[in-house]
Amino acid sequence: MVQRRRDPRFRLRHEHEFFCHGRHKNGENYLFEIKDISDGGCALMTRSPNLKFLSHNAILKNAILALAEYGEITVDLVIKNVVMVTLDDNEKSDSYYQISCQFKFRHLDNKKRIEKVLLDLIMEAKRKKRV
Repeated sequence: MVQRRRDPRFRLRHEHEFFCHGRHKNGENYLFEIKDISDGGCALMTRSPNLKFLSHNAILKNAILALAEYGEITVDLVIKNVVMVTLDDNEKSDSYYQISCQFKFRHLDNKKRIEKVLLDLIMEAKRKKRV
């Protein structure tokens, strides 16, 4: 699968406590860490997802992006891809699932809020580089 991304992604470091949470259709709650984000979508990470709800083009309705000091934004997420990532260290290996999603905004205001958060994150990263 070839993915052509229009929007640059901002890779989040562990200093940002960004999460995505919500409820699957069956009422089961989910919580994912946000790995990276752009104004078009995000990549989520988790160790044990319910893969039944994460097929290609499935939609996580009313997913809440908890963006620490930037607040929460409710969006629909269209699942584009799910892969298992294995980090192989000399002594141990660690693995997690990466869930690539596209934002489906219900309101233009939410898109503008995501764009503002990204701009703030980029400016903060540039300031930290200069210090």
